[in-house]
Amino acid sequence: MKILNASLLDKEEITKISPLFAEWISEESSGTLANMLSQSPKELTEQMKKGLTVVAINDIDYLGHATVWTYKSKDWAEVGSFIVHPLYRKKGIGKKVISEIVKEFSKRYRLITTVKTVAAKKAFVDNNFQEKSFGSINQRLIEECCPCYNPPTRCPKRDINCRLLVYDGT
Repeated sequence: MKILNASLLDKEEITKISPLFAEWISEESSGTLANMLSQSPKELTEQMKKGLTVVAINDIDYLGHATVWTYKSKDWAEVGSFIVHPLYRKKGIGKKVISEIVKEFSKRYRLITTVKTVAAKKAFVDNNFQEKSFGSINQRLIEECCPCYNPPTRCPKRDINCRLLVYDGT
C-alpha cells in the first residue's frame, strides 16, 4: 500500500478516483453522507490536481483519501472528504492517510475537521487532533467550514454525533 499526494498520480488515475468516492457515499449511506458533503466529483478532482488530496492505493485498488479545503482566512484549512473504501476499513488506512495530511499540510495551515463516526474521530485523534466546542473557534471560520451552522454549541445540521476537531500541532 502507498499513501501519497494525489498530484503524483497521472491524470487518468485522478479522474477515476472522484467518481468512485461519490459511488461509495451513495451506496453505503443512503444519501446521509452525500448530503453532508457539498463537493462534487469534479471539485474533488480539481483538489487532487492542485495537490490538496492524499490518497491510499495498492496495486489493484484505490483504498481511500482525505482532501484539504482552504478558507478565505488562508491560515486555516479543513480536512474533509475523508473516506476509506468499505472493504479496507479497520486496517489503519484512515490513520495513515490523516498522518500524511498532517505531515504535508500542518506547517502551512491550522487544520480543522468535523467528524460523525467513532472510526473517523479515532483516525484524527490518533494524529493529535483534539475535540473543541463549536463556540471555541472563530465564528466566521465555523460558518465557512459548516455552511449550515447553528450557533454555537450545536453541530451543523443539528446532528448530535458531529464533533469538531482541531490539530494541536504536536
